[in-house]
Amino acid sequence: MGAFSEMEGDYAAYRVSNAACPGWVKTDMGGRNAERDVAQGADTPVWLALDAPQRLTGKFVRDRKVIPW
Repeated sequence: MGAFSEMEGDYAAYRVSNAACPGWVKTDMGGRNAERDVAQGADTPVWLALDAPQRLTGKFVRDRKVIPW
């Protein structure tokens, strides 16, 4: 079930959700040298939760764009 593009079966919760890639973010985990600040990393997940089109489901998204995965 690791790739959304090949998903089959009765796993509705996976098919109706989104995955978001925040990028390399300056956090304890990402470290000081990361390319993005926290606001940039949070942009896509917040957009998905609040403003993204409702038909945008079951996708992998980075920078508000769908990425094949």
